[in-house]
Amino acid sequence: VLGYHPEEVTNVELCQFFHPEDLDTAREVTAKAKAERSNQVFSSRILTKGGAFVWIEWHINFIGERFFLTGRNISKFKEEVARIAYKNELYNFGEKSTLSGVWSINPQTNQLLVSEGFRNIFGCKQTVTPTIEQVVQGISLEFR
Repeated sequence: VLGYHPEEVTNVELCQFFHPEDLDTAREVTAKAKAERSNQVFSSRILTKGGAFVWIEWHINFIGERFFLTGRNISKFKEEVARIAYKNELYNFGEKSTLSGVWSINPQTNQLLVSEGFRNIFGCKQTVTPTIEQVVQGISLEFR
């Protein structure tokens, strides 16, 4: 995943491979795992041999005075999370700028889910998640 040969990453200072913004977190989690002798999980960006950073989800274990890291590449997952967050941001901006709102039905809970824009249009002060039956009961008989 990272492109290094085992001898390039065995018994070396690993801090040099962490993204500068993630280094403090890596140190804190490592110290906690060592102090508590507990397993810890964290994510960070790691420098590949090719010079790019990839996101790795790390599992850290201390055995005696040595620690062992195992990790998996979660870069695609992180990209998907960022893509969805960006789409949600655009959606929320569009809803606010057009003074519109949307609703959907959750079939597992049989509830009506409404957006903030929808609540604003109908003057709802708080998040409401009525069941479909409650919504139908709230509609005048002539409009059912």
